[in-house]
Amino acid sequence: MRGSRVAGDVLYRGRLLLLSSAAVAGGALGTRGKLSLFWIAFPGTVFLLLSAVGGLKGRGAAVAAGMLILFHLGAACSLRDQLPLAERRGAWGRVAVVGRVEVSNRGGEEAEGFLFRATQVEGGSLARPGERYLVRAYGGGGPVPAWGDVVRVEGLLRIPARGGTGVDGYLGAERWELLGSSAGPALRAAVRLRQGLAGQVESRLPQREAALVGGILLGDYRRLSLKDLLALRTSGLIHLCAASGLHVGILITGLLWLGRRLSVQRRLLVVLQLPVVFLYALAAGLSVPVLRASL
Repeated sequence: MRGSRVAGDVLYRGRLLLLSSAAVAGGALGTRGKLSLFWIAFPGTVFLLLSAVGGLKGRGAAVAAGMLILFHLGAACSLRDQLPLAERRGAWGRVAVVGRVEVSNRGGEEAEGFLFRATQVEGGSLARPGERYLVRAYGGGGPVPAWGDVVRVEGLLRIPARGGTGVDGYLGAERWELLGSSAGPALRAAVRLRQGLAGQVESRLPQREAALVGGILLGDYRRLSLKDLLALRTSGLIHLCAASGLHVGILITGLLWLGRRLSVQRRLLVVLQLPVVFLYALAAGLSVPVLRASL
């Protein structure tokens, strides 16, 4: 009885994995900005052929039909986001935009970077309200804005020739001006806590080690040298410098180990974990992967 229940659970999870994989595959193809006739017709043709020869029956046919539907839905949703950029792919030009700095660790050593969502276009014909740009802060504008700040940015905007980059364009900022802040209490607390932890690390370690520790603790690899960044990517360890469920899992495991060593009751330990995990989520910028893992 128990074995059949386990087998049924495995089959159920397997079907969910197939359905989600079909949606992800469609979405990945859609990020290219166009979908060829082959990818539109091929999945449906395979489904019809297998159904005709009796290769798909019962639940198998239902799962295959669901995969087909989710594949095309994923592609359609992704294409919808890419179509506004289709005519501007590969273009570049000077712009002046006002927008909000979003939570992100994207950037690099050669120039400070921040993720920026445009809300108003004041100059240039290339930018659009609502689009997200990765801003490289090269010029004179004072300190790099914090998450939630409202800024006006002037510079050279480049729209990537292909999709799948995670942003709508790259903006080389020659000048930026802080206009205010739209951050709520939680985001302001996240910024203060993050800056405090980063300051403690940088004051106690050499620059190279501090950059690595900051990446591992907070998922912020912007201070890593290009050599170290390439080494992490080549070795497949760059995920250690991305705030995710892995970090939350390590934190909770460490707390459980410490609680057992101190003979803390399990229920009390679970309660004590909540504020610690919430504090880490704040320090990591309240990013979606960390919040999902924390919940």
